[in-house]
Amino acid sequence: ALLSELARTVNATLDEGAVLRAIAEQVHATALCRWCSVVQYEPETDSYRSVAHDGVDESLGYPLGTVLEPKPALSAAAIATFQTQIIPDISATNSPHLVRLAATANALVIVPVIIDGAGWGTIVTAYDASAEVTADTVAFLQTIAAHAAVAIRNARTYRELREAHLALRQTEESVIQQERLHALGQMATGIAADQNQSLSPITRLVETQ
Repeated sequence: ALLSELARTVNATLDEGAVLRAIAEQVHATALCRWCSVVQYEPETDSYRSVAHDGVDESLGYPLGTVLEPKPALSAAAIATFQTQIIPDISATNSPHLVRLAATANALVIVPVIIDGAGWGTIVTAYDASAEVTADTVAFLQTIAAHAAVAIRNARTYRELREAHLALRQTEESVIQQERLHALGQMATGIAADQNQSLSPITRLVETQ
């Protein structure tokens, strides 16, 4: 059902934001987790940003678009190693970021999303108990991450093609406008030349008197 929903979203909108929202919403509903968050890695600034989530308690202070501080070490590890990170007991860690999340969950699964051989980000799911994080659950989330990578890449490719098409149209319109101005200039030159030829006899007649 989740994969079908992702496919429908991509085919219907080809919008990356809509794809990310569909991932968070459907994973939350299908993976039976407490909440789901999609985190994007920004290599230019070596930072992580929350780009979509579902079921996340706003009191955690992670509104959409927020750069996660301190840097989430588990998402960083998942992206660096391309390996899923599993935390069976959040309360047993000393990470300030995880301690903050402990108020809403006890176990976490962080699955990397890999696009064209590079870490795009992670899908983070939270559970009430470590017993809920089974091998089947992890395998399911990894499959979702693989399909999410395809959906995100397709949406991004569509956006890039659309932007290139718009740029091409603007260039064509600029060329057409320049050609019109050039044609008007030639027309004006021709009219001026015709006027000069028409006035030449009159000018000579005036000059002889």
